[in-house]
Amino acid sequence: MKKRLRRFGAIAVCWAVLTVLVTLLGAASGTQEDLPDLSRIDSLYILPENQTLLPASDGGYFAVTSDGVSKTYLAKLTASSSGWQVQLLQNFFPAYERVLTADESLYLLFSVTDLLEEASEKTAPAIQITRCRVGTGEIEGRIIRNAVCDYTRACRAEDGGRLCLVTAPPLEEITDATPISVYRFDSADYELSVSETMPQEGGETPDPDSSDPPPPESSGSDPNPEDSSLPEKDPPVESNFHLFDGPVTVTEMEQFYLEQTGGIVQVTAADGTRKLKGRVVTGDVVDVWIGGSLDSRVIACIPGDLTGRGKADSNDVQRLYEFLTNGVYLSDAAATAADLNRDDVLDTGDLLLLKNLVYQKS
Repeated sequence: MKKRLRRFGAIAVCWAVLTVLVTLLGAASGTQEDLPDLSRIDSLYILPENQTLLPASDGGYFAVTSDGVSKTYLAKLTASSSGWQVQLLQNFFPAYERVLTADESLYLLFSVTDLLEEASEKTAPAIQITRCRVGTGEIEGRIIRNAVCDYTRACRAEDGGRLCLVTAPPLEEITDATPISVYRFDSADYELSVSETMPQEGGETPDPDSSDPPPPESSGSDPNPEDSSLPEKDPPVESNFHLFDGPVTVTEMEQFYLEQTGGIVQVTAADGTRKLKGRVVTGDVVDVWIGGSLDSRVIACIPGDLTGRGKADSNDVQRLYEFLTNGVYLSDAAATAADLNRDDVLDTGDLLLLKNLVYQKS
């Protein structure tokens, strides 16, 4: 009898151990295979509005969520015995519209309001695109200016930084006949332009002639008839970004070059109009003519002037802060103007110098 009891006890123990192992393995397997329910995860980093869940290569997930207005969180979800662990990877501004995946990268699409021109107070809709590389955590930003996107249509990302979006100018209605525009995120320019178009699936094939801009009219007249010392066509001159020592007016610059070199200064705003007075602002093109020939051309960068007002103010502080924290778009000229310590890197050191520049003066 004792031997039977010992044998039964050993079998019971083995069965209990086997049951526990099977239960644990089944729970772990179910945790990995079942999609996490974001509505049941209690975390500050899971926002309640637009939510996108994407699988990660390690068995976890990426969750992209927003508050629907001003915030977007990118979080990593990792399975554990106690449930899903949430780690915040990055936060963005504003709320995202769509997220695409390709090349082991996440492409977040945002609808934003952007300056129509660098030196103008006029604004227009724009599409901000932020790429997050999953392996390195590297973040890059690009922008499609003066455009809107229908995010419910065939948006996709492909290998090689190729983005296919249905976009149009702000006042143009997007329909089934609107072509898919292809953008190259890996372009060297921050401002993306259409590289090619294709019809939407099931949509009408657009008339290729209708999408091409009309050829520019040639009047054959001198673009600057008031100034006969300037040639009709500018010779090819390389434009470089030049960080000035501080705010300067068009008149002051004209007087300086006239006294120092006998040259003539021509300042052109970002919208292509000739500036005869007022401040030189970040993004203006400054040409110096000597002896009837174009001697030099630079793109003006005024220290701390990121928003095209000609001098640093609180708006520039806010713009640099948003760039550093949320990847908000900065043009190359604005980035040069923001690099106040001139180390070719924008960081909190530049933000501190900009704050001192603005608030000490005020």
